[in-house]
Amino acid sequence: TKMLGIWLLMVVAVIPMIVFSNFAFAFWVGKEIKISTGLTAWMALYILLASWNQLFGNFINGIGKFRVAFYGSIFAAIINIPLCIFLAKYTNWGVSAIIAASCISLLPDIILMPIQYLKITNHKATGIWNK
Repeated sequence: TKMLGIWLLMVVAVIPMIVFSNFAFAFWVGKEIKISTGLTAWMALYILLASWNQLFGNFINGIGKFRVAFYGSIFAAIINIPLCIFLAKYTNWGVSAIIAASCISLLPDIILMPIQYLKITNHKATGIWNK
């Protein structure tokens, strides 16, 4: 629960980071290089989603019950590149399409890993949830 609290603080902290990112990037890499707010927002979302997965993934992997996460990772690996190509080709998102595809690819684990965590910690995990 402490880790969830820290993750929620991270969610709150990301908002001003996105808002002030242009100032930070101008200071960091100079005014000649422009990084879109859209790309920054997609990257922030990706980091939030990946860290959400880590909250549960570390526990699940640590106790050796990683079959659900394994299947989610296989799914993500299979759809990521075709989804990158599709979004890059059929949207006007530019480089952001690649990060968006990665966010979408994480969705199965984002949903399934917390369910597995709750089942395990409540001693209700059976079948694939307990493997």
